[in-house]
Amino acid sequence: MSPESVLHESPVPASTVRVPHPEPGTATIVRRYREDRAVVLHPDYARLVEDSRLIRLLGRPDPLPAPTPLERKRPRA
Repeated sequence: MSPESVLHESPVPASTVRVPHPEPGTATIVRRYREDRAVVLHPDYARLVEDSRLIRLLGRPDPLPAPTPLERKRPRA
């Protein structure tokens, strides 16, 4: 994983856990004793990694300026 990513990987050997089958587009949250312990993502989560890298590079967008009185009266298209 690249250092500019905000997501981090923590590999765990498969022989130490029982992992449910990941479904595309679904995050499975593993709970134990009423606490979230892990999240299982579909192996194709490269888009999440890339998105997190882009967010970190671009930063947070500036908020839009408040509309002027004329803009508030104008009907929306």
